[in-house]
Amino acid sequence: MGKSYFFVRTQIDNDRRSEKRKHGKKFNEEKMLKEIKNNCVECLKNPNCGEEKVFLVSSYHPQKWDFDRLQTAIMDHLPSIQKESLALSLRTHSKVVLKQKIKILKGRVWMVAAVSVEKRFGFWPSSKYIDEKPIRDIVDSYRSQMEFPAFGSEEFNMLTNKLRRRLRRFYISQNDDLPRWLKSFDRANKYKIKTYTKYIVTNKPLPFIYYFLNLILDEMETTALDIIDEMAKKACVVYDDSD
Repeated sequence: MGKSYFFVRTQIDNDRRSEKRKHGKKFNEEKMLKEIKNNCVECLKNPNCGEEKVFLVSSYHPQKWDFDRLQTAIMDHLPSIQKESLALSLRTHSKVVLKQKIKILKGRVWMVAAVSVEKRFGFWPSSKYIDEKPIRDIVDSYRSQMEFPAFGSEEFNMLTNKLRRRLRRFYISQNDDLPRWLKSFDRANKYKIKTYTKYIVTNKPLPFIYYFLNLILDEMETTALDIIDEMAKKACVVYDDSD
């Protein structure tokens, strides 16, 4: 047909459960997966379809088997605009999707910076101010894209105490001191933040916001990656116990 395609074999969790009960201690998951893939390739009877086009997945266990590889393959075959739309719409269950989201969000930081900067005349003619509200809003948006678990949720309570503390850092209320919060990310002490009422004052507003939003995204990424690892471990334990 001359078109790209992927063959997705679902419900691998059911196959694993059935084979494990059948073979007991002699069960070999790697061998089972190999046999399923070979069977799929044979049934397709297409010389252009090898194992790399076959994906073994389970919708109940997106952290296992070929789910990451499938998402990567789909995004690699899409034009850039469609790839961005897909990446931002996907659940952040995998490191592949997370890293793609971070890449997209970092690519948009300059646009966010431009919106956040306001030029005021009056008290200090021609001075540059940064409105705090857009920064708070974009941090909330980033947190939503990372799909950080809500406080008190079952997923949140499954995390280690260290991860919970790191997660709390990205929840800022209207009563929190935003300049002090931003300063906590600036370990290199690059900026001495000054404020006037609800505005942050700086001679270089665009580089200022670009710098801090990238720092925030970097720390969100490392936190989200650690959360994915932690949740994958928990899921594997629960999954193995259920067999």
